[in-house]
Amino acid sequence: SRAQVNGILGFNKNYSEPFFGNIDVLPLENLAVGFEYKQGPHFSTFKNDDYWNIHVGWFATSNLTLIAAYADAGNRHSTTHAGLGGGPVISAQYSF
Repeated sequence: SRAQVNGILGFNKNYSEPFFGNIDVLPLENLAVGFEYKQGPHFSTFKNDDYWNIHVGWFATSNLTLIAAYADAGNRHSTTHAGLGGGPVISAQYSF
């Protein structure tokens, strides 16, 4: 990645390869519960904060998925690294 705070603060001329992992469990046929983690890329003068979320996805129909999550995308008030903060997220995806 060259992205600084997922590209919101621009892109760095250097490249950093972060770790990324995601695990989901399907306790029911139409329900997913999971955790996701992304290491923040570290450039020589700039450090992205790590990102993580816990989420629940409900496959309401074959076309509609609803997701509720809590995401933590790092500290927004630091002078040595940057993030977007944290909080609840609700998402819907509809495919045609």
